[in-house]
Amino acid sequence: MDETTHEIRAASWKSVISQCQARPAGQTRKQWLAQNGISEKSYYYW
Repeated sequence: MDETTHEIRAASWKSVISQCQARPAGQTRKQWLAQNGISEKSYYYW
């Protein structure tokens, strides 16, 4: 993976992480990830 690709993916994941942190109160991270089709493994990797 070249540097540009990594930067683009990192920016995308920063957005996903921000959205997850802003999830509705009472919803767990695991529930939010499942609802949005994101694997826990990928989420924690980034």
